[in-house]
Amino acid sequence: MQLMQERTSIPAPDVFGFCPTLDNPLRCPHIWLSFIPGISLYDFWFAKTHPDFDIQNLLVSREGDLVGIIDWDGVGAWPKSLGNLRYPGWLTRDWNPGMYGYGSDGVHDPEMREDSPQTLARYRNVYQDAIRHALGKHKMQGHSQAYHTSATPRS
Repeated sequence: MQLMQERTSIPAPDVFGFCPTLDNPLRCPHIWLSFIPGISLYDFWFAKTHPDFDIQNLLVSREGDLVGIIDWDGVGAWPKSLGNLRYPGWLTRDWNPGMYGYGSDGVHDPEMREDSPQTLARYRNVYQDAIRHALGKHKMQGHSQAYHTSATPRS
């Protein structure tokens, strides 16, 4: 810790006491550190995330209220930018030309059930605004392209 404090600008706690053996009044190894405010990086970056957060797994009432989420097999802890703060797949279909069937020539085939790139961009803006509203004062940090809902420029 002293080396980190001396040679870097990374905040490190002060060590008040340390014993790696059982030979102490507590009869257990211990380290006494000063307090550094903050939250664990794990808590900041990671969240339990649904593995397939897509429209077919969201159940809604006739009024449009979310009443359930199904298909939870494979749930895991993921970075928030890849988990619960990412755009759902149905909002980014136009980002994957191999899967998107709207028509690269700009001509829409009426047999294809795809939203236009402009419609998807508008829906992403609506989704982004809803996430910002839900987060309130808590805001995603960083400028990675992965932070689709907060740092990626609106398209």
